[in-house]
Amino acid sequence: MHNYQLLSTLSATQKANSLDQIPKQYSNKYNKNMLFDFSLLEKHILNTETLAEIKNQCYKYCNDITSKFVSVFKPCDVFTSFNYYNGNLFFKPFAVYSDSKNKRVYVIMQLVKIENLFFETRNNIYDDYTVMQTINDQISHECAITDLMIA
Repeated sequence: MHNYQLLSTLSATQKANSLDQIPKQYSNKYNKNMLFDFSLLEKHILNTETLAEIKNQCYKYCNDITSKFVSVFKPCDVFTSFNYYNGNLFFKPFAVYSDSKNKRVYVIMQLVKIENLFFETRNNIYDDYTVMQTINDQISHECAITDLMIA
């Protein structure tokens, strides 16, 4: 488990722990108070464009506290694309509750497992894809929702 610095507001916790807040275009009434910890993914992927694409898929498909699994892929036409990726990401939700406010304040979605994330490439459309990189990494086996309390 990651030792997060839990503060009373979403933005204060986000800044203190270097977390990503869900963008407005993916936000709805069920997921508006969600923070994401992509430190495991950022350890392996250095390309900022690919990292942003994968994060956006996570924002889009992790739309509530029970959606802990995301299958990511490069949204492209495989007949004209030369680079492709696909794989599975697993999140562990930390629901943070406040005694003084008597409600859930926010949720931290920590990426705990990357499973079979393949990065493939080819030289032309007639070649088969060649696997350039495979990522299988995890920081935890347990993905159940954990409740955390703040004052």
